[in-house]
Amino acid sequence: MYLEQKKPEIAECGILTSKRLTYTDLGSAESNNTSANVPLAICQQKLAFGFFNYCKYAELALRGLKAAGFPMKKVSLIAQTNDKKIRRVAKTSVLTGSHLNGITRILIGLGMLRMPEIGTIIVAGNLSKDLTKTNPVDAAARGLIGIFGDRGVNFEQAKNLNQVVGEGNYLIGIQGTENQIRYAEAILDRYCIENWAVY
Repeated sequence: MYLEQKKPEIAECGILTSKRLTYTDLGSAESNNTSANVPLAICQQKLAFGFFNYCKYAELALRGLKAAGFPMKKVSLIAQTNDKKIRRVAKTSVLTGSHLNGITRILIGLGMLRMPEIGTIIVAGNLSKDLTKTNPVDAAARGLIGIFGDRGVNFEQAKNLNQVVGEGNYLIGIQGTENQIRYAEAILDRYCIENWAVY
């Protein structure tokens, strides 16, 4: 059902706009959660996902987040790649032989997961840490559904997200406080992110 969506047009998505958002420390409550005046809900970490059908729109959106000062350590990208000569350079976020190299350079951390039913999956950014916790065999067996489950996403929702990636889309994840997620959503909406949801 995801492949039926229209290709977004830059003009109608509002990508080219003179209006700018600026990032103030929306996570300040996160680091000062001992204050009696800060509601607990504001301090709690949540996870949100949405996707893009095209690599260039995913890259533009990530660059938009970075330009607005959003903390990129809270951002993840998960995508399938069919590149035959893909190779990770040392311990960096640099891929050779991949159309995803421009995206992975923006994020902090990079993991690769080879799954028989999907192929090679790139996990860049925040969620890449989950791949380093287990050996490659266990990671492949658990797959993306296991990664999502570890972050509190229920099984049915995890299956849907796994399907999004399997159909060739570019899944963007944001982990942060409620305010941070709202701020990220305001930026990503300009690039017409699809199926945005908070888990």
